[in-house]
Amino acid sequence: MNTQNAISNEQKFASSERRYLPRWEAQGKLFYRKEKDEVPAQACSKDINASGMCFNTNDDISLDQKLDLVVYLAEDIEPIDAVGRVVWQSKSEKGNLFGVRFERISKKSQDLVFNYAFEYKRDQLKQRWFKDCWQFSPSI
Repeated sequence: MNTQNAISNEQKFASSERRYLPRWEAQGKLFYRKEKDEVPAQACSKDINASGMCFNTNDDISLDQKLDLVVYLAEDIEPIDAVGRVVWQSKSEKGNLFGVRFERISKKSQDLVFNYAFEYKRDQLKQRWFKDCWQFSPSI
């Protein structure tokens, strides 16, 4: 195998996606509650994986803010519950985008996220996880 090709492909992967698990598009409603608030607020999810998510809201949320989350992935999948922390934020044409890293998510909720990916985002899953599998032809 050509070492230069392997290195350049690894560099391309590392620069294009730092996450071990890709995120899948998940445009649905979610409810979040800031650590000291009693009433949850509603937002719209953008993408998700078993370790974090991105969502859109008009509210301001500070970096490092702890959030209780209830995320609705699809009508026929029960909502997931998680506790996460805001790790990045940016402006979008629809409001504010927030990246959340899950600090506490049950195995059951992680399984629901994976089931969502396999059932609803199968093409995205194949493209993201298996895109480089067939590019290499080992020399035997």
